[in-house]
Amino acid sequence: MTKTTFQLEIIQLGNTCHFKLSGERGLTIATQLDYPAAITQLYAQWRKSYLGYYQRLRGKVEGSGVARLKNIDWRGDLVQAEAKLLDQFHYWLLSHELHPITRKIAQASLAEDCQRVEIFITCNSKELARLPWETWEIGTHLGTKGKIYIARSPANISDESVHPIRRKPRILAIFGDDTGLDLKKDKEELESLFGKDVITFVGWKQGDKNCDDLKHKIVREIADEKGWDILFFAGHSNEGLGGELSIAPNTSIFIREIEPALEIAKEKGLQFAIFNSCSGIDIAQSLINLGLNQVIVFREPIHNQVAQEFSKQFFRSLAQYKDVNESMVDACQFLKQQEKVLTYPSAYSIPSLFRHPEAELFRLQPKGWKRWLPSRLEIVALGSVLALSILPPLQDGLLGIRLTTQATYRYATQQVGFQKRAPVLLVQIDEASRLKDPRLREISPIDYSYLGDLLNKLSKLEPKTIGIDYVLNREKEQTENTNKLRKVIENTVNKDILLVFAADEFTGKDAGVSPQIADLNRTMQGDIYFFPGYVELLPHGKDCIETCPFAYLLAIAHQLKQESFDLQSQAQQSLRTSVANYLNSAKNLDEKTAFLHRLRLPIFPSFALWLRPIVDFSLPPNQSYERISAHKLLEGDIPPRIGQQVVLIAPGGYGEAGLYEEGSDNFPIPLALNFRVKQFTGGEYHAYMLHHLLTQRLVVPISNFWMVLLAALLGKGAMLMLIGNPHQRKQWIVVLYGATTVYMVMALQAYISVAVLLPCVFPLAVFWTYIHFSSNTEKFQ
Repeated sequence: MTKTTFQLEIIQLGNTCHFKLSGERGLTIATQLDYPAAITQLYAQWRKSYLGYYQRLRGKVEGSGVARLKNIDWRGDLVQAEAKLLDQFHYWLLSHELHPITRKIAQASLAEDCQRVEIFITCNSKELARLPWETWEIGTHLGTKGKIYIARSPANISDESVHPIRRKPRILAIFGDDTGLDLKKDKEELESLFGKDVITFVGWKQGDKNCDDLKHKIVREIADEKGWDILFFAGHSNEGLGGELSIAPNTSIFIREIEPALEIAKEKGLQFAIFNSCSGIDIAQSLINLGLNQVIVFREPIHNQVAQEFSKQFFRSLAQYKDVNESMVDACQFLKQQEKVLTYPSAYSIPSLFRHPEAELFRLQPKGWKRWLPSRLEIVALGSVLALSILPPLQDGLLGIRLTTQATYRYATQQVGFQKRAPVLLVQIDEASRLKDPRLREISPIDYSYLGDLLNKLSKLEPKTIGIDYVLNREKEQTENTNKLRKVIENTVNKDILLVFAADEFTGKDAGVSPQIADLNRTMQGDIYFFPGYVELLPHGKDCIETCPFAYLLAIAHQLKQESFDLQSQAQQSLRTSVANYLNSAKNLDEKTAFLHRLRLPIFPSFALWLRPIVDFSLPPNQSYERISAHKLLEGDIPPRIGQQVVLIAPGGYGEAGLYEEGSDNFPIPLALNFRVKQFTGGEYHAYMLHHLLTQRLVVPISNFWMVLLAALLGKGAMLMLIGNPHQRKQWIVVLYGATTVYMVMALQAYISVAVLLPCVFPLAVFWTYIHFSSNTEKFQ
């Protein structure tokens, strides 16, 4: 909730005032207190001083009964009279009988989710209506200043409010009798702010004699087929019979006379009227009763210069896309500034805003592309979300939740897609193998003689490619075992089985297979460093000569062996360099090999992880790789179709496994696999990556950063559409809920069908933030 609305009805019966506060959820608080006769007396004294000071009023001063005495300090009298009136008025409003009402309003304004409190005051008598209710500072001592807005509402409203029409704003400016007035400045100010194409001027001019024609012309313009958004009147006016407008010398027109034209104007979208004229309470009440959304008037006679200062500041704020209430407050605060209040005392308390309780506050909308410019709050909020969207820890957390959701969706829609045989055989030297063979418990991370036995067993099964996820560089610690392992490796290579060893090429510590163990002219090694959760590929514009990811190199090697390509014949230098040169120069590569050769990381910075393929943990492990314990393989358990699989020898989760410290090969279990596996190792990461590379299952995540920007653009458009069609808001909200549901289902299916990860949380949160605040647009101004 961003806005709280109250209706405060004040009824004077004799010397007693009845206050009734109504609000949402059936709230009603009623009380009564005596109306001080002193307020009536002080008001009369203030008005006398007010009229005396502003002797050149926009009205007939002669009838005011104020003598123009040269020796009276009218300004001093006015300042004192204002202070006494406001002191007595505010003291009355602090009566303990009103505490329940003021406390309720103040509490609403202090709520965390409340951005604004609107109070509609209705008075049953002119005596009450003339009082400066706008100066009532409710709960100011509690820090509520700037959150409580006071407007007035007539007791009787017979018509519904105006539905705004989305269009370029149109302003009708009626200039009436300018006797004693200078209306030229009003016209110049309007034209400079809004442009000549927005405003139509109509009214009396010097030399006009036929006032009946002028009346008909004004009526025709008000009822113009194109419609208006704002009606501005400048001239003389008075109370009585619903309001009287002086349109020419000695010629008036009453609001009642132009009601039919105003009804047509209302149907054509007229929402707001401002009367830069005197004594406009009757005018405002008549127009709100007709159904206009808001009307601003001066409750008392007003000096021409004051009216011009007010309207100038008001229209400037309105041109900044503030609503009419905010614009009126700005204009009153402008008149309250010391340099203005010294010249125009009491003027700030004269304007009043009358509102239809069911209507949204009128505000101009930016023209064309300017409507799409972000406000300060939008920039701050959007910037914060964009900054969060590129934080790796947050990205990883959201990715884990998303993959869990995707796994659930796969099973629910039966799109698991079981394969007859996984493309990877993961041979795990696990805790069960360590218990079976004491050699594995004596030397960590791996006894080379045990690894030699395992390789010897595998070579007899004649797989085409074997990867070893151990960095074999501790030959000095296992001299005798190193010799045994070297001989096994040589025999394995002689059987035309390609071996790919693990290395740490990322940190530059030159940690790879020792020359005393394997000859890199006949075998290869790849970098086992990777970002957890992402498929490691070559950097943009690089090849495998300088560095090459372990799983990626193993996938290319396996694919070349599947094509019966003779790798050894290419080895004129290190085998990996020879293979890289061959791939760079070959013109007719097999389709699968060419696919792997083209794969590169995107050019974006690595910290952003943009478009970097992810490891698809929504696939169950048995879909990605087949697992076998090393001791079972040694005991004669032979996997079928091993010749078509990549064999990967890796640690199976025991604590001593790790490159530089024990346990570093054991990773946190991915959230999507949390209920399927008890532990997760680096070898299993590589097995998943191998599966994705060999099956071309590379899920590309669309950046949260990009999608948040797109969501902000769509959300801004939806917000502008809802603001422009408030009467259809509920229907559009339903449509937008449906569109959101469709997007979420589409995102889930796109992940499976086309291997694209469309983010949901951040983009939808941003989009619906715009929708939420479309009903309270001052937050975005």
